[in-house]
Amino acid sequence: MEKDAAQGETWLRKAVAQGNADAQCGLGSCYLEEEGVEKDAAQGEAWWHKAAAQGNGQAQFNLGMCYKNGIGVEKDAKEAVAWLRKAAAQGCHARRAGKHHEHARGLFKREWRAAH
Repeated sequence: MEKDAAQGETWLRKAVAQGNADAQCGLGSCYLEEEGVEKDAAQGEAWWHKAAAQGNGQAQFNLGMCYKNGIGVEKDAKEAVAWLRKAAAQGCHARRAGKHHEHARGLFKREWRAAH
């Protein structure tokens, strides 16, 4: 069977319409990786946010990385820490989330000190 990104995106949207968090996470990835849709980091972040809010660990990790690196959103170390912590608590990329969480936490502390 040949890979058909547009067809995959169509089926993802059907699952998304039913509130499926895994599908929302997948659709977010489609937007970031330009799979069947035009690349749009803000749309990708928005779908990851919806999935993350439903407890999807992969989306929580992805969202934390968005905030850490400013992908589709402004960089926000505090938000990055919060989402990476949630992902790590679920065991989703625990080692990677922990490493990025520590880095984001360090950035947050430096930003906080500079502001106060």
